Parts: sequence; C-alpha cells; structure tokens
Amino acid sequence: MGESWQHGKNIFLLLLLSVLLRTTVAAPEPKLQYVAVVPSIIYMETPENFCIQINNLKETVNLTLVLEPGVQNLILNEMTIKEKDAFQCVPFQVPRVSNIFPPSEIILQLYVKFPSHSFPVNKRVQLEKPKHLLFIQTDKPIYRAGQQVQFRIVSMDKDLRPLKKKDPRKNRVFQWRDVELPLGIIQLSYSLSSDPLLGTFKVVVEEDSTKVAEYDFDVDEYVVPKFEVWINAPKLITVTTEEITIRVCGRFFDRNTEVV
Repeated sequence: MGESWQHGKNIFLLLLLSVLLRTTVAAPEPKLQYVAVVPSIIYMETPENFCIQINNLKETVNLTLVLEPGVQNLILNEMTIKEKDAFQCVPFQVPRVSNIFPPSEIILQLYVKFPSHSFPVNKRVQLEKPKHLLFIQTDKPIYRAGQQVQFRIVSMDKDLRPLKKKDPRKNRVFQWRDVELPLGIIQLSYSLSSDPLLGTFKVVVEEDSTKVAEYDFDVDEYVVPKFEVWINAPKLITVTTEEITIRVCGRFFDRNTEVV
C-alpha cells in the first residue's frame, strides 16, 4: 500500500513538473518581417507604385522614399504604418532633375524610422525616358480639293506639344501649338483650298520633342468613275457546304453594258 502510494506520488510530481516547464518556458516572439517592392525600371515623370508588406510590427514605423540620398535628397513619398500586419502601396513619380539624364542608373532609398531606431535600405533602379503612345486617324484616306480633313489624335499623356501638318513639298500648311488632351484624345480639322497641291500630305505630332508620330493621307483630283465591280456571295457558309456559287459583276458608266 505504501509503495503504490509512493509510486503515484512520483507520477503526480512528474506531471506537475511537466506542466510547470510548459508554462514557464515561453515560445520565442516572432521577429519583424517586411518586403519592399519597387519597379526595376522607372520612367521619368510617370506615375509608379511603391509597395511594402510588413508583419509582426510592434511599434509605429515611418517610411520615407528618397531619390538619390546624399545627392538629390528628394522625398518622393512618405507613409506611416501602425498595424501589426499590413500591406500598403503609395504612388511616386521621379521628376525631371537637372543632373540626371535618362537612361541612367539611380538610387532609391527607403528610410525606415522606428521610435527607438532607424535604418536605410538602398535599391539601384534603371531610369528611362517617358514612353508615350501616339495614334493618328483620319476620317478617310483620300481627299479632294476644298474638302475638310478631319483627324483624331490619341495620346497617353494629357499635354501635347506642337502639332504640324505638311504638304507634299514639306511646307508647313497649318500648325496647332500647346494642344491639351484632357481625356487623352482630341479631334481637329483643316480645310483644303480649292486648288491644293496634289500628292501625299503628312500629319506630324510632336510630344516633348522626344515622341513623334506621323500619318499620311493623299490629296488627289476628282475623277468620274468609269466602272464599278460588286460581288454577290452567300451570307452564310457552313462546314457541310460542298459547293458555293459566287457572282462577280462589273458595270461601265459610259455605256449601257454589264459584264458578269
């Protein structure tokens, strides 16, 4: 009886010791983790995004994105994070700087500041000239004397630099300056004279003296058509159709003749 009681007492003490060890030995606190993401290629004067994922934050942190620390010290954007786990993105834009000429390599610095300490993180990225797309469209490919040339210009940027039109002899016949595109698109027109030069005209669009788009259209004299051709074909052809009939017709306007 005494031995069994002593054995049970020993088991109880072992269990109690095990519980005490589990409660007194605390698990290690999770360390601060963060990942900052910025494009490896940045285009000047073009909106970009800087994003950061942060976990296990124990105190408020202030983040500052700086261009060329020690040289430019230009602050691009700032943010404050208080949440323990957070993901945030902020926009930034690299402006034109007198001593930075793209394409070139620049340094972006993320300055991380806690109440108790701070540290910088530098990243080398490639800076390029802004790339804009320009599109020109006329309402038709060929015009006659006295007709109005209507055309649209579409740009990814809101401001458009001198816009020119040239005749076949490369003479500038009309020009629009400092044209703004509030919605990225504009429609303009120009009336041809009653006796214009015949040939190929060119619409030239210049943007920031770096982006140029051209579009050609022809100006020709009106000629009365002598004939026309039309094709009569089935409106629907299925995969099971073994044979189709197509009728090609032509008609001369100067005589009452029809050719089939």
